[in-house]
Amino acid sequence: MRTDQAVSVHRSLNLCDNGNVQQAISEFSAIVRARDEER
Repeated sequence: MRTDQAVSVHRSLNLCDNGNVQQAISEFSAIVRARDEER
């Protein structure tokens, strides 16, 4: 899953708590970067 996909998913969920949203996105991005670096 790419980051732009994550953003669209996050928009479709329409989450209200922006703090949690930012935390989730930054954690997800870190996971994706770590996974991509392993390749």
